[in-house]
Amino acid sequence: MKIPQDILDKIEQTFRNQEKDEVLEIIKNVFKDTINVGKAQLSRSIIIISDGELSKIKDIIKTNYYGDPRDVINEANTLTNGNFNYGITPFNS
Repeated sequence: MKIPQDILDKIEQTFRNQEKDEVLEIIKNVFKDTINVGKAQLSRSIIIISDGELSKIKDIIKTNYYGDPRDVINEANTLTNGNFNYGITPFNS
Protein backbone atom coordinates (compact mmCIF):
# COMPACT_ATOMS: atom_id res chain seq x y z
CA MET A 1 0.00 0.00 0.00
CA LYS A 2 1.20 3.46 -0.87
CA ILE A 3 1.60 6.02 1.91
CA PRO A 4 -0.95 8.82 1.40
CA GLN A 5 0.48 12.17 0.35
CA ASP A 6 -0.98 13.98 3.37
CA ILE A 7 1.14 11.79 5.66
CA LEU A 8 4.28 12.40 3.60
CA ASP A 9 3.58 16.15 3.66
CA LYS A 10 3.02 16.14 7.43
CA ILE A 11 6.33 14.34 8.01
CA GLU A 12 8.05 16.95 5.84
CA GLN A 13 6.43 19.83 7.77
CA THR A 14 6.74 18.40 11.28
CA PHE A 15 10.17 16.82 11.68
CA ARG A 16 13.70 18.16 11.55
CA ASN A 17 15.65 17.36 8.39
CA GLN A 18 17.90 14.80 10.07
CA GLU A 19 14.86 12.88 11.39
CA LYS A 20 12.58 12.87 8.35
CA ASP A 21 14.13 9.79 6.74
CA GLU A 22 13.91 7.78 9.95
CA VAL A 23 10.30 8.78 10.54
CA LEU A 24 9.46 7.83 6.97
CA GLU A 25 11.08 4.39 7.41
CA ILE A 26 9.05 3.81 10.58
CA ILE A 27 5.83 4.79 8.81
CA LYS A 28 6.71 2.50 5.88
CA ASN A 29 7.00 -0.33 8.40
CA VAL A 30 3.59 0.55 9.83
CA PHE A 31 2.17 0.09 6.34
CA LYS A 32 3.88 -3.32 6.06
CA ASP A 33 2.74 -4.49 9.50
CA THR A 34 -0.20 -6.79 10.09
CA ILE A 35 -2.53 -4.77 12.32
CA ASN A 36 -6.22 -4.60 13.16
CA VAL A 37 -6.72 -0.93 12.23
CA GLY A 38 -6.30 1.25 9.17
CA LYS A 39 -2.63 1.83 8.47
CA ALA A 40 -3.16 5.44 7.43
CA GLN A 41 -5.24 6.05 10.57
CA LEU A 42 -2.52 4.60 12.76
CA SER A 43 0.23 6.52 10.97
CA ARG A 44 -1.62 9.81 11.34
CA SER A 45 -2.20 9.02 15.01
CA ILE A 46 1.46 8.28 15.63
CA ILE A 47 2.44 11.59 14.03
CA ILE A 48 -0.13 13.51 16.12
CA ILE A 49 1.04 11.91 19.37
CA SER A 50 4.71 12.48 18.52
CA ASP A 51 4.23 16.25 18.34
CA GLY A 52 7.37 16.37 16.21
CA GLU A 53 9.48 14.24 18.55
CA LEU A 54 11.08 11.15 17.02
CA SER A 55 11.59 9.64 20.48
CA LYS A 56 7.82 9.49 21.02
CA ILE A 57 7.39 7.59 17.75
CA LYS A 58 10.08 5.14 18.81
CA ASP A 59 8.33 4.65 22.15
CA ILE A 60 5.06 3.81 20.40
CA ILE A 61 6.80 1.29 18.16
CA LYS A 62 8.74 -0.28 21.07
CA THR A 63 5.47 -0.95 22.90
CA ASN A 64 3.99 -2.57 19.78
CA TYR A 65 1.52 0.29 19.44
CA TYR A 66 0.77 0.30 23.18
CA GLY A 67 -0.18 -3.36 22.85
CA ASP A 68 -3.24 -2.42 20.78
CA PRO A 69 -3.12 0.02 17.85
CA ARG A 70 -6.63 1.19 18.71
CA ASP A 71 -5.19 2.72 21.87
CA VAL A 72 -2.82 4.84 19.77
CA ILE A 73 -5.70 6.09 17.62
CA ASN A 74 -7.82 6.84 20.70
CA GLU A 75 -4.99 8.78 22.34
CA ALA A 76 -4.49 10.91 19.23
CA ASN A 77 -8.21 11.57 19.08
CA THR A 78 -8.21 12.59 22.75
CA LEU A 79 -5.21 14.90 22.24
CA THR A 80 -7.13 16.72 19.51
CA ASN A 81 -10.33 16.97 21.56
CA GLY A 82 -12.12 14.70 19.12
CA ASN A 83 -11.29 16.85 16.11
CA PHE A 84 -9.01 14.21 14.66
CA ASN A 85 -11.81 11.92 13.41
CA TYR A 86 -9.78 8.91 14.55
CA GLY A 87 -7.25 9.48 11.77
CA ILE A 88 -9.74 8.83 9.00
CA THR A 89 -9.63 12.36 7.59
CA PRO A 90 -6.36 13.31 5.89
CA PHE A 91 -4.24 16.04 7.49
CA ASN A 92 -4.78 18.50 4.66
CA SER A 93 -8.59 18.26 4.66
